[in-house]
Amino acid sequence: MNARKLAPILLALLLAFGAGVFFTTAGSSLFGWTHLTRTGLAEGDTQLASNPETLEEAFVTVAERVNPTVVMIDATSEPQAQNSRNQQRQRGPNPFQGTPFEQYFDQFEGQVPGQETPREGIGSGVVVRQDGYILTNNHVVENFDTFRIRFFDGSEARATLVGRDPASDLAIIKVDKTGLPTVSLGQDNMLKVGQWVMAFGSPLSPDLSNTVTTGIVSALGRYSSEGGGDQPRLGDYIQTDAAVNPGNSGGPLINLRGELVGLNNAIYTRTGGFQGISFAIPVDVIRNVMNQLLENGTVRRAMLGVTIGPVSANLAAADNIPRGAAQVGSVNDGSAGERAGIRPGDVILSVDGRALRDYRELTQRILNKRPGDTVTLEVLRDGSRRTLSARLDERDMGGARAEAASSGKDGGTATEKPSAADQPGAFEEGLGFAYRNVAALSAQQRETFGLPASVRTGVVVTDLSATSSAFRDAGLTPGSLITSVNGQAVGNVADFERIYRALPAGQSFRVQVANYRDGQVFQTRTALTKPR
Repeated sequence: MNARKLAPILLALLLAFGAGVFFTTAGSSLFGWTHLTRTGLAEGDTQLASNPETLEEAFVTVAERVNPTVVMIDATSEPQAQNSRNQQRQRGPNPFQGTPFEQYFDQFEGQVPGQETPREGIGSGVVVRQDGYILTNNHVVENFDTFRIRFFDGSEARATLVGRDPASDLAIIKVDKTGLPTVSLGQDNMLKVGQWVMAFGSPLSPDLSNTVTTGIVSALGRYSSEGGGDQPRLGDYIQTDAAVNPGNSGGPLINLRGELVGLNNAIYTRTGGFQGISFAIPVDVIRNVMNQLLENGTVRRAMLGVTIGPVSANLAAADNIPRGAAQVGSVNDGSAGERAGIRPGDVILSVDGRALRDYRELTQRILNKRPGDTVTLEVLRDGSRRTLSARLDERDMGGARAEAASSGKDGGTATEKPSAADQPGAFEEGLGFAYRNVAALSAQQRETFGLPASVRTGVVVTDLSATSSAFRDAGLTPGSLITSVNGQAVGNVADFERIYRALPAGQSFRVQVANYRDGQVFQTRTALTKPR
């Protein structure tokens, strides 16, 4: 064959090879398979060993692999007289009351007040160990006595409770079986918005067990509350539009590699049914809690020993601080945070090299650590970045409040009308708030603002406009105590006005603020702008 005839053949071969490389790479990127050849198979039986050629094939293959690991949980309690009061006491308060997560999946119906009847509920679970250990939600098993497990092949078995963790809403139960297929766990922090996911479970009825739905990851880092309660609760939920309904609780959320990336947990709904928004617990939380429950039936959590809040919009703009950063309000004496050198007013930017997407994420990262773990924190202080290392303490889950969120905006507008001496003047009108010497406050005013009698220096905000930048963007509230401006101490009104007068119109200036709440002081920095 001469060179002229050989050339087109060689060109076609090269084009075919290039196309193969392209489509393999594109398919890996589209379906999230890029790490398969890099990491090999994960523990478990569901991860795909090769890349399906089409999206349809991926769905089918993953469903065939994962379904045998998914179970239906039929939970019942002993018969007892029901009435509205003891029913609420048995179920406990809804931990998501007043939040987008208020509507839990498993709703219990058919209970007539005064009637002696067993309580029943349907949920889902997934096998995580071959010797019969099953992962599910805490709210699927809480307040129930017996658990009947139905497997994909139709067989049934009784399960016993191994351990549960209300803070993460996770639990482990066990059946007396061996050789069970198990789900593969995905890698931590690898999920991305837009990735395909598949939700497995038993929605609404036992007749609908092992239902599979598909969707994408709609968002990451969704939170159930502002935090700061006596019983810290894990958040950082995955949001997806994969269809889930009552009964899906505890079912796995799976990527197209056949790996568990989350556990179905809650939905956002105004009708009681699916409306395109559901939430799942992420795999990094699952892995930590599951391992501890399997080891000893309980979960120990770490504590940094600081209170935090968001960075105000004004300060973020003035100092070019990411809005997800967490500002430290106070540091507990003798805590891990104090030993690490954290100070009130510090801004924490990242944990272990990962930037915070939301200030509440700091709480979740620390809660997902164990006592004795060491974390690396990137901190912004006085305009310079530094790295601190903290060896974490153990959190008392019964009442500790470390890493509590302090939004700095729970004061609203003033609750007490200021006296004539506090009426806004030239400076107050421009800034949008009234102020006076803290030393001049009456006992009643101190009580209103929560300021201890021992606080004698500083300028206190007594009233401010709800439409002002000071309230909306700087986070000031009635009772906020200004202690310094641009690093210069403010002992009284004269100090504040002297510093303020020297500023050119239109210039932003940094303000150190102390807020006193429940006997604690929260030190924060924010920024204001002198009007032109």
